[in-house]
Amino acid sequence: MSEKTAELTVTKGKTVRVGEREEWIRQEYSVKVAVGDLPELEVAKARLEGLIDGWLSITPKPEAAMPYSPQPQAPKPRLELPEELLPLVAVSETDSATIIRPLTYLGSEAFAKLAGLVKAKGGSYVSAGRNSHFQIPKQ
Repeated sequence: MSEKTAELTVTKGKTVRVGEREEWIRQEYSVKVAVGDLPELEVAKARLEGLIDGWLSITPKPEAAMPYSPQPQAPKPRLELPEELLPLVAVSETDSATIIRPLTYLGSEAFAKLAGLVKAKGGSYVSAGRNSHFQIPKQ
């Protein structure tokens, strides 16, 4: 960003009761913009606050709300991937295994790194042409 450019983030939220039930929903919106120069900052802030206020003024209808039911906590991921590998793969779970599919050509370095992580967790590479993937069996 140049000296004349400012970045502005406006976040607002509210908690509303849905219908006559003892159910509450948290609504929150955040907008981030780059402002041309500092004198425009106040004008941009006021406009963003007005925009978000408009969004928050819409009260959810009781039938639109999801009924609350406690969800069991999701299991912790079986494989912690380094940041540089995250955009290159898709991770999914089946009843019997964690599947890691490359989304693009990994290259030898990324492939070796991923293969090492999978092998350390007891998994392996499944060579199946376009459907090739890494698989870590669930215990």
